[in-house]
Amino acid sequence: MVNARVEGKELHSRLWWVIIPLWGYAVAISIGSAIPTAPPGPPWIPYFDKLEHIVEYGILGALAARFALTSPHLWWRNFAWWLFPILIAVYGCLDELHQSFVPGRICSLGDWAADSIGGLLGILVMLFWGRTRLSPKSFA
Repeated sequence: MVNARVEGKELHSRLWWVIIPLWGYAVAISIGSAIPTAPPGPPWIPYFDKLEHIVEYGILGALAARFALTSPHLWWRNFAWWLFPILIAVYGCLDELHQSFVPGRICSLGDWAADSIGGLLGILVMLFWGRTRLSPKSFA
């Protein structure tokens, strides 16, 4: 009985600190994409919009990697590294397609590439930085 209570507490903690931020951030990206006109970036920074996409999806990639690193399941810790870059690229593609239906927004292959690169960079940063600092017991 005590063991089940501890496992439930660990799951509850993981839900609040790992799973909800990942899904919440993905929803926030979708909501941001539904805004009819995106504010322009500073004119003195070339390709600022691509940098925004890289950072935005880099955070998503880092949150996804944190999910894998802190998972109590061996499968997620070992194989999610191949799955998450694909899922983030697909999510970026769907986000760009969604923008094609929003007035004032366009679907851009360059933005999708920046989304995919950002997601991969976020995953790689967490893979190398987080592997030594995060474990399945980090949020217990």
